[in-house]
Amino acid sequence: MSFLCFGQEQTENAFQKIDSIELYLSKQKLSDSSSIATSHYFIGELFRKNTPYSDSAYFHYHKAEKISRNLRDNLGTAKILYGIAVIQQLEKDFIGSEVTSIEAISLLESVSETDEVQQYRSFIY
Repeated sequence: MSFLCFGQEQTENAFQKIDSIELYLSKQKLSDSSSIATSHYFIGELFRKNTPYSDSAYFHYHKAEKISRNLRDNLGTAKILYGIAVIQQLEKDFIGSEVTSIEAISLLESVSETDEVQQYRSFIY
């Protein structure tokens, strides 16, 4: 477990946002894979950035990754893998983090160059 300090208000606010996204997810049609993947990604981001629950972040990132790969969304998958790599690094899984980062970089190389692609590439490096 990482030793990051999370304020109670920050964590409560994150849980409210997570509940809102999960409610949205429950109302979505199962055929809208892109929205479902995006929702799981955002939930993973909220858990990773605002709570000490990295296992929950990983769970949602993993769900988003599976859907994103099926959609062949390389940018989306690379962003998800970046989040997973950060969790692995914080949990002292340095080799896993490096492998995940390399996979994210290779996916970014197959995407047209945009500011967002450059931003994520710089985050990973």
